[in-house]
Amino acid sequence: MVMYVTVNGAERNRPEKRKSRTAEAKMEKKICGICGKPTEDTLLEVGEHENVCWECATRMALEAKAENREIEITDENGDACRLCQWCEELFPESELRKEIDLGYLCDRCIAAIHSRGETLTLKY
Repeated sequence: MVMYVTVNGAERNRPEKRKSRTAEAKMEKKICGICGKPTEDTLLEVGEHENVCWECATRMALEAKAENREIEITDENGDACRLCQWCEELFPESELRKEIDLGYLCDRCIAAIHSRGETLTLKY
């Protein structure tokens, strides 16, 4: 839309200022419901807690592991997230592979175990 502005009796065109949606989206940050820190990452649901950042979710998963209790962690799409049993980092379950004896492992840890000459039996 073009607006007309009169300056000293002469009409001039001035384009209307519009905010860019992409600029607004970049500036929009999500706030973790546990630590209160802003994040651009996907927020997770941990047990009954919604809007949890990956850092807090990892900490909560490690605490649950230390106490030998199960904790359910899901992303915005309802996909499960789990800890890698070897490096103890949190990953979407789709990025982990289940080893018969060790449990869920990330690709980096699978490669490290193989580099040590050990064999793994992965379940697909």
